[in-house]
Formats: sequence, structure tokens, C-alpha cells
Amino acid sequence: MKKIAISMVFLGLGSVFAESIDEEIERLEKENKLLELKQKQQVLQKDLEQGRITNSNNTIEKHLPKDYTKQKEKNGFFLGVEAELGSMDYLRYTTNSEIPSDAFNYNDTNITFNGGLLLGYQHYFDANAKHGIKVSSHLYSGIGYEINNFIQKIDSNQSKTIETTHSFIPIKFGVDVKYLYDFLNRDNHSLGLNAGLGYEVDYYLENFLTNNAGFSYSNNNILVQGVYFTIGLHYLFKKHHLFEMNYRLGGIFGLINHQNIEQINNENNLKSQIGVYDLHTQSYLTISYAYKF
Repeated sequence: MKKIAISMVFLGLGSVFAESIDEEIERLEKENKLLELKQKQQVLQKDLEQGRITNSNNTIEKHLPKDYTKQKEKNGFFLGVEAELGSMDYLRYTTNSEIPSDAFNYNDTNITFNGGLLLGYQHYFDANAKHGIKVSSHLYSGIGYEINNFIQKIDSNQSKTIETTHSFIPIKFGVDVKYLYDFLNRDNHSLGLNAGLGYEVDYYLENFLTNNAGFSYSNNNILVQGVYFTIGLHYLFKKHHLFEMNYRLGGIFGLINHQNIEQINNENNLKSQIGVYDLHTQSYLTISYAYKF
């Protein structure tokens, strides 16, 4: 009986020991599978980054970290529209002693509103899709600006009032380079700040008209250019819809132009300088919408 009891005890201990060995083997197998999956994931991610494989059916992205997918979704080209609101300073003064300076000297500030096309590319550098760079270009035009004033011209035998109309139609082209910092990345929403530098060339189609003058003025189209700081806020919705609001601060070198006003004698077509004007564009607020491809 004692032998039988001892045998049963050894059989019980053996079965318990066998079960613990089986559980340990099963646990090790699971750990090895997890390790293999992580290694494959790292290899796939590296191959994707270096362009050795494509992801046409999105099967690979299912095994990649969510942040990496977010980074890829936010990179790309975009095309849209942009509008700007700002001001323009106009200063005119005479260089001809025959024209009363108090009548010809004139300054004015006009509110400007222009709009046009926006084209660019943005790229994020980190897997968290927080830090990136954006390069964009814009092409604007507008309805133009018009400055009206009256000149009291004194001839040898009479005095007459002359009305002047000075108008400008703008064509603007610029390039911005901005650093992006996205502090919010949630599902379909990304919100961030941006700051950078821009360069713009403004070409104004000028027209100086007079009434009751007996002479006309030569028109010279104006080229204004400069570098400016830009700072703003951007928002990306559902991977494709990009909204942005920026403020362009004045200009490092100043967007200003100095231009002569020349009188043309209608009888002999001779030109003579009678005045000078300065055109100075100020800071702008811009609002844009673009579709990111």
C-alpha cells in the first residue's frame, strides 16, 4: 500500500511539473512571435521611408505606428486661393516752383484688398508630425487704388483749378518659407503655428490723369519689392483641407518706391519734371484655403 501511495504522489508531481513546462514553452513562443512582429514592423517602416517598397493598398500601414501614418498624411503639395488686406501710403510733393506746394503736396493712406492663387509644398520631419517646413508662392491682383486731389495752377494771366486722378492696378508675386509647429494632432484635426520669411515683388500699372490742365503727364509703371516677416496659424482638416491666417509685418528692407512725375507739353511733346511721389506698402493680413493632394 505504501508503494502504491508513493507512486501516486510521484505521478501527481510529475503531471504538475509537465503542465508548468508546457505553460512556460507557450509563453516563450508568444514572446518570440511578438519580437518577430516588432522586427518586421521596423524593417517595413525603414523600407517605406527609403522608398524600397510602395503602399498602394494600405496593407502595410496597418502594422505601422499611427504617428508615422499621420506624418505621411500631412506631407504633400497644395493648391488654393489667398486674399490679403492691408494699407498703402501715398506721398506726393512738387519740385516745380511754379506750382503752389500747398496744393500739389498730398499724402493719403488707402485700404488695399487683393487676392489670387496659392501654390506650395509642406513636409514634416518627425514621426509625431509636429515639426515641418512649408514653401509657398502667391500671385495676386486687385481692383486697384485711386487717389484724387485738386491743384490750383497759376498761369501768367489766370488761375485755374486742376483735378488729378492717380490710379494704380497691382500685380503681386511672392514666395514664403515658414517653419511649422503643430501642437494639436487629433484624428482628422491638426492645428499649429508657423513663422518665417517672405519676398514679394509688386508691379503697379500706373495712370496719372488731369482735367482742365492744358497738358498731360507721363505714366511710368512701378516696381516695388522687399523682404518681410510672416507669422500665423494653420489648420488641417481631414488630410486635405488646409486653412491658414498670417500676418506679414512691414518689410525688412521696406516695400517702397520713389517715382518722378513728368509733365508733357501737348504742343511740342517736351517733358519736364514737376513732382515726385513715394508709394509705400504696409503690413498685410492674409487668409487662405488650399486643397492638399
